[in-house]
Amino acid sequence: DDIPDLFNMLPALVGFSPEDSVVVVATEGPRCRFGFRMRLDLPEHLEDAAAAADLVAFHLVNNGADGAIVLALTHRQRMARETLFEIVKRLGPITPIAVARSNGERYWVDVPGFPSEGIAYESSRSHLAIVTAVAAGQQILPNRATLAARVAAPSLDCLAESSDIYTHVCRQIVDIVAQSEPAVPDGAIADLAGVFLKVHTGTALTPEDAARLCVWLNHSDVADVIADQITDDNAADWLQ
Repeated sequence: DDIPDLFNMLPALVGFSPEDSVVVVATEGPRCRFGFRMRLDLPEHLEDAAAAADLVAFHLVNNGADGAIVLALTHRQRMARETLFEIVKRLGPITPIAVARSNGERYWVDVPGFPSEGIAYESSRSHLAIVTAVAAGQQILPNRATLAARVAAPSLDCLAESSDIYTHVCRQIVDIVAQSEPAVPDGAIADLAGVFLKVHTGTALTPEDAARLCVWLNHSDVADVIADQITDDNAADWLQ
């Protein structure tokens, strides 16, 4: 029963639902506390399995792992089997706590007598580990492509446009600060009234709205005023 739990925990461990991947989790101490973890693409070719295994072993050793959980999730089971074999060969004094491979519906453990057809299990997006992680504020994305898109560098055109917007907003705010001293927070509240209204009504902010909010947040007194606007009821709207 532990192996299906481990596969269902993967989205919580790496922040998205991995595909065609090897996920390695270092464990510490006799209670096998989870420590360092890494995900890497399953190699494309059998001859690349050794290099992938070298990389995994290097990071496990550098992070002081006592044990390791090594999981492969893919439809390319021959590649998964070879890669896991190469990783285990390189663990040395690190204890293999669990080593298994899955196609998302069935899993295999490469030990004598294990059913060649694998063992069926149920993949669950509501596994306790996922629910607990989300409740604690962790975002779990649907896949790696979504994560890559989220952290991708903006285009040069986008950077230029953002710079122009930021410069325009900064000039406006400098004028507001000059006119509202010493009551800067009052001037900020008036300037941000439209932004607050959009947040409270669930209306998407424009790039200029976002820039205005970011600039004002650099003023500590104004940041306190903005923080007072955030409640349990509208926190999700602010997050968006």
